[in-house]
Amino acid sequence: MPISSSMFRSLPVALGVALFSTASVEAQAPNWDWAVSMGDSNSDYCYALATDPSGNVYATGYFIGTVDFDPGPSAHNMSSHGGLGIYLSKFNSVGELVWAISFGSPGYKAGASVKTDSHGHVYLTGLFTGSIDMDPGPGITQLTSVGSHDIFVAKFTDQGSLVWALAIGGPDHEGGSSMAIDDTANGAVYVAGSFSGPLDFDPGPGVFEMDPDSLTDAFILKLDTAGHFVWARSLASAHLVPLRDMAVSPSGDGSVYTVGYFEGTIDMDPDLATTYTFTSVGGTDLFVNKLSAEGDLVWAKQFGGMGFEMAMAVVVDQMAPYDVYLAGNFQNTVDFDTSPAVTTLTAAGAFDAFIAKLNSSGAPIWAKGFGAHGDEYSGKLVLDPTGSGNVIACAYFNHRVDFDPAPGTEFYLTSAGGTDMYVLNLNSAGEFNYAHSAGGFAPDMALALAAAPNGDLYVGGSFFSPEIAMGNTTLTNAFDGGYTGDIFIAKLGHLDVGVEERTAFPVSVHPNPARDRLEITAGPELNGGLIEIFDVVGRRVLRSRWGPVVDVTSLNQGLYVLRLLKRDRCVFSKRIVIERE
Repeated sequence: MPISSSMFRSLPVALGVALFSTASVEAQAPNWDWAVSMGDSNSDYCYALATDPSGNVYATGYFIGTVDFDPGPSAHNMSSHGGLGIYLSKFNSVGELVWAISFGSPGYKAGASVKTDSHGHVYLTGLFTGSIDMDPGPGITQLTSVGSHDIFVAKFTDQGSLVWALAIGGPDHEGGSSMAIDDTANGAVYVAGSFSGPLDFDPGPGVFEMDPDSLTDAFILKLDTAGHFVWARSLASAHLVPLRDMAVSPSGDGSVYTVGYFEGTIDMDPDLATTYTFTSVGGTDLFVNKLSAEGDLVWAKQFGGMGFEMAMAVVVDQMAPYDVYLAGNFQNTVDFDTSPAVTTLTAAGAFDAFIAKLNSSGAPIWAKGFGAHGDEYSGKLVLDPTGSGNVIACAYFNHRVDFDPAPGTEFYLTSAGGTDMYVLNLNSAGEFNYAHSAGGFAPDMALALAAAPNGDLYVGGSFFSPEIAMGNTTLTNAFDGGYTGDIFIAKLGHLDVGVEERTAFPVSVHPNPARDRLEITAGPELNGGLIEIFDVVGRRVLRSRWGPVVDVTSLNQGLYVLRLLKRDRCVFSKRIVIERE
C-alpha cells in the first residue's frame, strides 16, 4: 500500500537513525554491526524488540500480504491471510533468522509489545479482530474477538511453541499496547492499554468488570506467569488517556510504573473510594505513576505547559536506589521540577524531545531536552545492562539538531531529507556520550529498541526510502522506488563509553590488579548469580556461576570490567586490571 506525502505528515510518533551528519565536537560512537530488512509492496512494521540472556533478539509488529522473513539465502514466507497479520520472529546475535511465526486471518491485528524472562519464555500482547489461532504448531488455540478490537496476551517458549494464550474483550474497542515482566521471585505479567465500554478483565471463570469514565480509558492488568488473573486497574478521565509504556521495579517489591498523557482532569488513583486528580495546564500533560504490587497508588507526577506534552517511555535502573527514567515529547516551556525549584525546558521548534530522571519517590533529578525548528520525538528508552549507568533513547528528527544537551557544547546530526532515525546515549548524570543516525529522503522510523546483556543495541522499525545505509549494509526497499514501509532490524555494537563502578550490595574484590585469581566477598544476595568479565571493547571473555574465587589465568594483561548478575540483572560492576610478568 503506497503512501502519499500527506500520509507522511500523519505518521505516528516513532523512532530512528540519519545518514549525513555534522558535529562541532568529537564523539566516539559504535558502528552498525549488521542490518536486515523484510517486506513486500505493502507497508510492514516492527513495533517492539526484546532480547534474551544469550543475545538473541525477538521482534513483533504487523505485515500485509506475503513476506519472506528470512533475510538470508533461504526463504521463510508467511501470509497475513487478508488484512494485517501479527508476526513474532527470533534472530541470533549475528542477524540470522532462528524462527518466525505468524497469526493471520481477515481483519486487523498487530503485535504491540514483546518481552522475555530469565527462564527463556517470550511474552506477546497486542490487539486483533475476528478469529486467530495462536498455536503455531499442530494444535489449535483459537481466540475470537467479542466485538471490534480485543486484547490478546500469549506466552511462548524460546523455540516458538505456545505455552498459553488468552483474549480479553467486549463489544467495543480494546487493545494491549505495552507489557512488563516481573522477573523476580514474585513472577508476574503486566499489560497496559486502552478499553471502551464495560469489560471483564478476568480471562478465567471469574468476573472483574471495569467501566471507562470516557469513551476510552487506560487499563493496567496483572496476571501471574500462568496467565491467571491477579488484578486490574483503570485511570479515569473524561478524555482519552493514552498509556504508552510501563516498567516493573527490579527491587523485588513488585511495584510498577506507567507513563502516558492526558487532557482535562484525570484521577490517578485507581481506588474507587479515593481520588488523586491532575488537571492539564494546556493541551495535554504527561504523567508518570507508581503502583504497588497490589495495584494501589504509591505516587503520581504531572509535568506540562501550555502546549502538548507526552511521555512515551519509562525504564527503571537495575540497581539501588532504582531511579526512574522517562522519555517523550514537549512543546513551548515545561517545568520538570515538582518542588518550588524550577527545571524548565523550552522547545526550539514545534515538538522537541526530552529525557528526564526521577528518583524512586518521584522527585526530579534532571531533565534534558533537544531539538531544532522541526519536529523531534523520543519514543523508546533502554538502560545499558552492563552497569555503566548510561541511558539510551531512540526516536526520529527533522533537519539539523544538536543532540548534546549541555549548554556549552554541540553535536549536530542532519537528516538526509525526510524524518530520520537517531540513537542517543547519555550517562547517568544526563551528559552526552554519543548520538548515531541513519536514513534517506523519505520517512525512516525506528519504532523499537532493546539492549543485549553485553550492551549491544538492537533497533527496529520501518523505512520508506528506496534504500538506507547502516554501516557497511545498504537496505533496499522491496517496493521499487520505496514509499511503502519495510521492516528493518539492526544491531549497533556495544561501545564502552565509561563504566561507572556501581553496586546494589556490599561487595569487595581483591587483589586488584590480579594475576591468577580474583577473590570476591559478598553476602547471600548473590547466591545463584553469575559472574561475567568483559574486555575494553565489550566482548565477554569469561562467564561462570557465582563463587568466591574466579580463575583469571586465561585472560591477557589489560583492563577489564567485572560484572555480577542476579536473575540476569547487573547488581555490581567494577573495573579490574590483569597483570602478567
